Amino acid sequence: MVKKKLKISFYSFTSCEGCMMNILIWLYKNFDFFKDNFEINKMKLLTPKTSKKKDDIAIIEGAISSQEQERKVKEIREKTKIVVAIGTCAITGAPSNNRNFLKKDEEIVKYIKKYNQLEKVKSVKEVIKVDYEVTGCPVITEEFNNIINNLVTHYA
Repeated sequence: MVKKKLKISFYSFTSCEGCMMNILIWLYKNFDFFKDNFEINKMKLLTPKTSKKKDDIAIIEGAISSQEQERKVKEIREKTKIVVAIGTCAITGAPSNNRNFLKKDEEIVKYIKKYNQLEKVKSVKEVIKVDYEVTGCPVITEEFNNIINNLVTHYA
């Protein structure tokens, strides 16, 4: 019997993408496990364009800082069974949300409008339901590994 591979996508929003770099290192170290259990639908660094297939799992890094990002993360939630928020940006919105605490003078407001940003930077879980969180800045790969193994055990 052929084991079902979980369809997985990786998304980056407002962040330094350090979490994705750690995930790439994890993928390298766990390549055989990953290829035996997952099919990548989307990962900016590895796939040229987004697959139209629904995801079993979406891995999301970064804070939500624009209307477009808010729309996109809601779309991801609609087409995904399990959402895993990775890293401090996705879980708390920080450090990008530091601007939420600045005095809203006309200089800041000018840039928020110019770049079509939300008035407040949000964490992913402020916008959508998140099923799992992996802490760290960048993400702690041991925690990521534990969640991925748990998902393979329960869903594949």
